[in-house]
Amino acid sequence: SDGHLITIACSVGYLLHETDESKDITTLFDVKLELSNPNIVFEPSLDTTIANNFYDMTCSILDDIFNMATLVPRIAQDPDDNNTYLDIANGHDELGNLKTMLMGRIEFAIQQANTERLGFEKYSYLWTESRGDYMFYFTNFSRQLTEDEIVRFEEDEKLVKKVPPILPQYKEKIDHYEAIHDEAFQIERIKIFGKWFRADIRPFRQALLNEIKRWSWAFKKHLLDHVVNSLEEMNSFILMANEVLNIEVVEGDYENLIKVMQFLQKVKEKQSKYDDMFEPLKDVIAVLGLYDVAIPEKTLKQLQELSDKWGCTKRLSVTAKQAVAPLQGHEVSKLNERINDYEKRQKQVRIKYQEKRFFSYNCLSPYEHLSKSHIEIEFLESEVKELQSQAALFEVAVPDFPLVNQCRIENKMLKLLWD
Repeated sequence: SDGHLITIACSVGYLLHETDESKDITTLFDVKLELSNPNIVFEPSLDTTIANNFYDMTCSILDDIFNMATLVPRIAQDPDDNNTYLDIANGHDELGNLKTMLMGRIEFAIQQANTERLGFEKYSYLWTESRGDYMFYFTNFSRQLTEDEIVRFEEDEKLVKKVPPILPQYKEKIDHYEAIHDEAFQIERIKIFGKWFRADIRPFRQALLNEIKRWSWAFKKHLLDHVVNSLEEMNSFILMANEVLNIEVVEGDYENLIKVMQFLQKVKEKQSKYDDMFEPLKDVIAVLGLYDVAIPEKTLKQLQELSDKWGCTKRLSVTAKQAVAPLQGHEVSKLNERINDYEKRQKQVRIKYQEKRFFSYNCLSPYEHLSKSHIEIEFLESEVKELQSQAALFEVAVPDFPLVNQCRIENKMLKLLWD
């Protein structure tokens, strides 16, 4: 039995020697720190509640060492002694002390590694918070809303005033995450505890750096998309406007006249936006350049050329407006006639509506008549919208036509009353 005890003591002694930081030793055990969203974990795990954790693995190694005693049966044994060599080894005080000493070192190393891991929890918001939600609130309000404000905003968007951020605020956010990246970049790649327990931090470190860059890129990409989309939208509009404004409109060509008038209106509406757009976009590009964000060649070319193209489009709109002015005057006269005709019709419709059967309590089929009136009112409302749309193009004032609106209100009330 002494041979078995010596064999076990030799193996346990080797582990004790290799975990004695006072000795000239190298690493014996190795674990990796990883980001497993939402947790920071070691592989193998240092959490004793998880299967196949590191502590259980070391216990298994010790069990294997002690179980060497089961490989040789006892052949010369007192009849009253039922102990196996394993029982003898497990009951040996010195071996028990060696085992306790080793497991104490294992537990202490695990404690140190877990303390190191907890130190990285301060970065957890980077992968647990929603970048999409954060960007939504930032781009609309320049900040994150309080819980009370979020509740009110979800009830009615108008209850919380929107204040879009300005360029310096974007730069401030980008600098914030770039500073965090610089800090995280200094994290030690390898951490050794007690000279023998090695924690490879590189997998977690790289995952953390990637998460930080994703936050930083979210703000950069928003600015980049703003530049690209703004210029692309302007370029598309200029191409369409030039095509339509170059149409030669002849008398009686009402369809093309409307097209030209619509784009004349659009050019007028966009003038304040497009005239002052280029300098702010250049400022955005300058900020993105500080972070080596590549601007597409097409976008840079558009930035150089679209200012002159926009000037040409504005001059073309002046020419087109002069060309259609005579036709416009003729259409204005016709439009005024249509408005006057509609004014008369609405009075007639109002009189007929007030004579409908559903105003009487003994009406036998009120819902049928209400539905029919609803369709008639809907048709009249569509005519109003068309008149208002065309009137805006020709800069003609359109009355409110209150009698049609009154019919709509009463039709709803009568429906509720009959219900």
